[in-house]
Amino acid sequence: MSEIIQFDNVSSGYGRTKILDGLSFSVQKGEVFGVIGPNGSGKTTMLNTLAGLIRPFTGKIIYQNRDISGLPPYARCHIGIGRTFQIPRPFVSMTVLENVMVATIHGAGLRKKEAKGVAEHCLETVGLIEKKSMKAGALPLLELKKLEVARALGTKPILLLLDEVAAGLTEAEVEDVMKMVEQLRNPEQSIIWIEHVLKVMKDSTDRLMCMAEGKNVICGLPDEVIRSAIVEEIYLGGKD
Repeated sequence: MSEIIQFDNVSSGYGRTKILDGLSFSVQKGEVFGVIGPNGSGKTTMLNTLAGLIRPFTGKIIYQNRDISGLPPYARCHIGIGRTFQIPRPFVSMTVLENVMVATIHGAGLRKKEAKGVAEHCLETVGLIEKKSMKAGALPLLELKKLEVARALGTKPILLLLDEVAAGLTEAEVEDVMKMVEQLRNPEQSIIWIEHVLKVMKDSTDRLMCMAEGKNVICGLPDEVIRSAIVEEIYLGGKD
């Protein structure tokens, strides 16, 4: 496998407040790369920096051997970086299909006829095709999460960023999300997935990184990372 994305000693934050502090890691082509860490560790800031919502103070972001550190969000979307958000943000008065077509037209740059077919395929992939004519605002939480993923897929990403898609769901719904992401596995598409549910990260990722204070404190095979002493201390609070 070859690297699809590399964070090289990246520091970033909001205003003068530094959140990421020399963060370095890389993701391989076709890999599902999980990210865990306590609240405030910088996980979402990392995704925002990768998606272009925040520019690094220092360091570089290398995507497909290209430095994209200065590219705006729309440009990153057009070269294959798609993302979801922790809180789904659909156009509530539009249908489920229309929501995804916004992504296929404006994100992937497709013409309307082709965009509709791709949007329907995205909805089929996440299990929402039967709800395509429903107003997005009428969907329950699980289906809103799936719509968020479908919209990201509609941009035809090479690198898909998932931000806590299992948060707030029941155990059965979490299992549904895990199955959905498993179906997204593709040797031509990489996934970076932030989640607090450790079972999800253990069972559904190829490698796992734990962040703390804006740094990569450990990265490796999921089971080894979760069982490590440093994760027990930093993420789980240590032994009694």
